[in-house]
Amino acid sequence: MSTITREELFEYLSSKGINPIHSTGIIANASRESSFIVDAEQVPNEDKGGKGLFQWEGPRYKGLKKYMKEKHGDENAWKDNWKSQVDYLFDEPVRESRIDRFFNEQYNTHKEAADGFMTHFERPKDKKDAMLKHEKEIKESEFYNKAEPMFGELGMLSEAMQLSDNNINTIREGY
Repeated sequence: MSTITREELFEYLSSKGINPIHSTGIIANASRESSFIVDAEQVPNEDKGGKGLFQWEGPRYKGLKKYMKEKHGDENAWKDNWKSQVDYLFDEPVRESRIDRFFNEQYNTHKEAADGFMTHFERPKDKKDAMLKHEKEIKESEFYNKAEPMFGELGMLSEAMQLSDNNINTIREGY
């Protein structure tokens, strides 16, 4: 079992040009979905149940396997390649409608960003439960308190940190 830390994921997202508030939304989701276990599987060794940091299922999991086969020559490379799982967030075929909606929203708190990622990208069956888990993750983790100064006073994101349409296109072109 391989795990990553919130800080590692934050650093990687930042290196891809993702602003801090959107990054923390993605991080809170990964925490809730997989507890940062890179090879997390709801149903081990079968093509059902969620897989990986973001618990891809069904056609989305098949897309992840295809992506890994193309990038690494092995459809199961997701099990030990967390950075490629993150990259797949931006390469996934449904990303244009889902990830764009997430990035085009302005969030003022970690929880708003986590709920925004869940609503626009993930779309779980039980949104209320997911929102409660985001709230718990953010309250209980020191990481979000440490990240808070990046957003300025009261956690508000400055205009300069907003991800513009140009930045979204730049990120997309890098993948």
